[in-house]
Amino acid sequence: MATQAVSEEPHCWSVRDRWKEYLVDEAPADAIAVVPVSAAELEQGVNAAEGVAKSWASVAKFKAKAGELLVVPSASGSIDRVLLGTGDSGTLDLWAYAGLPTKLPAGTFKLQLPQRPAPAAAADAPAAGAPAAPAAAPAGALSEPEKALLGWALGCYAFDRYKSDKNGEGAASRRTSQDGSAPSPGASPGSSTPGADKGPRIQAKLAWPAGADRSGQGASLAGAYYWARDMINTPAEDLGPQHLAAEAAAMAAAYGASCTIIQGDDLLREGYPAIHTVGRAAARPPALIDIRWAPQGTPVAAYAPGAARGAGAAEGSGVGGLPYVALVGKGVCFDSGGLDIKGASGMRLMKKDMGGAALILALAHMAMASQLRVQLRVLVPTVENAISGNAYRPLDVLRTRAGITVENGNTDAEGRLILCDALHEAATSGPSGPPDLLLDAATLTGAARAALGPDLPATFASCDATWAQLAAAAAAEGDNLWRLPLYAPYRKMIDSKVADTSSTGGEGAQGGAILAALYLEKFTKPASRWVHIDTPAWTAGAVSCSGRPEGGEANALRAVWRFLQARYNGAA
Repeated sequence: MATQAVSEEPHCWSVRDRWKEYLVDEAPADAIAVVPVSAAELEQGVNAAEGVAKSWASVAKFKAKAGELLVVPSASGSIDRVLLGTGDSGTLDLWAYAGLPTKLPAGTFKLQLPQRPAPAAAADAPAAGAPAAPAAAPAGALSEPEKALLGWALGCYAFDRYKSDKNGEGAASRRTSQDGSAPSPGASPGSSTPGADKGPRIQAKLAWPAGADRSGQGASLAGAYYWARDMINTPAEDLGPQHLAAEAAAMAAAYGASCTIIQGDDLLREGYPAIHTVGRAAARPPALIDIRWAPQGTPVAAYAPGAARGAGAAEGSGVGGLPYVALVGKGVCFDSGGLDIKGASGMRLMKKDMGGAALILALAHMAMASQLRVQLRVLVPTVENAISGNAYRPLDVLRTRAGITVENGNTDAEGRLILCDALHEAATSGPSGPPDLLLDAATLTGAARAALGPDLPATFASCDATWAQLAAAAAAEGDNLWRLPLYAPYRKMIDSKVADTSSTGGEGAQGGAILAALYLEKFTKPASRWVHIDTPAWTAGAVSCSGRPEGGEANALRAVWRFLQARYNGAA
């Protein structure tokens, strides 16, 4: 297989753990306690809400609503403790913890988490779009200390790579450590808001929560979110196909995974014509990122084209008794729309069009960090959809790796064209059969946003049982997805008179998200468990909140990760 090295530096990977700047290893003697208090405990004057605290709460009209904060003074005028409201439930969600960094005053704090019984599994609260009786919610939830750690980290997030401090020094140059840590204790990122004060945005520090593993899931998820958000937020000038490949290669190297990069005309020689066609007009060549990994002590499987089609191939089988899982992410680093060019407003946020790739790479990071019991393959086709004399055109007929010819309905529907080559490779080149799970993520259609709004990923699943498991995981995490149908009668809408299929259907065809999924489905055979996530990869200002600032987002990361844990690490 032809491969080329990439020379770009993996900036986002190197600073993914900068959230640790806002933590100290151990609580000093004068650390101020942050104590979760329910409305009932406040009323009864128990659990740190007694005496002066209860009186002060009455004066301040503190009701212990979920996420509400009360700073309780001491007799000397300093801070005695901080009460964190939990509402009537007595428990906190991730985003209540995420509100702490920007609400707390300067000082070092420690969480005083009560030992309460774990809440019941959320099996009776299915995610939106779930069947009437979904599978029981999987185990494997974050412990309360790990949830608090993740919430704190997300509340500290700011994209400050291009912000300068008062000395004119850029944020990126202030961080030189390749492990993502701060160059000196106490360094703080600047605000990510244009025109905002460039001083410290967060003045509080938190002692590492007792019970939260330094290399546990909370810490790994924090790094995954930072990495994915940073990649999506980075302007396309600094996050082109080769930059994205460098980020993926750095992650693979950290876990001893193999990473092959096929670029430019090598894509034609290796049999990925659709990826090449879409990306050939850009100055930076198109590429396919191919990562292969297995847990420590298990050999990485060999993959060969057509292996899954052999007689007697067992579905989902891998090497060492581990199931084969394939993850595919759309990596369009900028989308001009091609010759069917976008307007200015439609093009403005197109640096985020590689958000599906960012989500998939974040999931791969989680799988490797947690030693998920699978043979894992990650495929990321990455391009710029640009305009030049050799750009592909509307109604051109493209050839694909699957041998299916495609009449291109619109050059601005390029994502499905690069995904089809990667999906076919993932579905048909397993170590000894089709994958147990084939999952892809893509910022694919505006139709999904029109149907579901700015914050809810549309999800398509070829297997009802697989969707039920994913829906239960999403409900348990409060990280929702919404299922749309692979509606068979619409398949005729993407018929073509001149090729095997159309990529978009006729002009003015409705149901765009469904049509895109039906098109991709053609390239997933013989995999019987396929999940397609049409993600926004962005938090709009209207739905932003503490821990989720406006900008790039790894939508459904926690939901999909919990699903993978339940399915493959035996946490059912």
